[in-house]
Amino acid sequence: MQSKKISFNKISKVILIIFILCTLAFIWGNSLQDASSSLAASERVLEFLKPMLELFLGVGNVTIGFVRKLAHFVEFGLLGCELAMLSLLYKRHGRKDFSICLACGLAVGAVDEIIQIFTGRGAQVKDVLLDFFGAFCGIAIVFAIWHISCKIKKDRKEKDNSKQCT
Repeated sequence: MQSKKISFNKISKVILIIFILCTLAFIWGNSLQDASSSLAASERVLEFLKPMLELFLGVGNVTIGFVRKLAHFVEFGLLGCELAMLSLLYKRHGRKDFSICLACGLAVGAVDEIIQIFTGRGAQVKDVLLDFFGAFCGIAIVFAIWHISCKIKKDRKEKDNSKQCT
């Protein structure tokens, strides 16, 4: 009987898709909360983060509004990283692929705000833009690291080849 080998790449893709689905569930799950539940959750996060953030931003500068905006940026930054890594696993690393990742981030942000309309909270264009910028930063970081690592590998390979010729 033949045993089927499952490649590391295939396992990585499945795991990453699961992470993306979990991130989407987290993002949209928070948007499904009504205004009072969302505020209570934000207050708990503020209570936890405030002492750490005040070290960098100063006492009194960490507000509930700041924490909510930071949450939008961070969760979409994570989503952007995940989308970019999935793109790279599929050997898609050109400008078009970067743009597709961005479009996905923008679509998720738009859906996020639409969900909030149905839960009695207001949708805000500035939140979609913040979500998009978070996704952009996550995607850009992953693609930049990938391009830098490829350049380093290429330079090492060229250096090794030049040693063999001398």
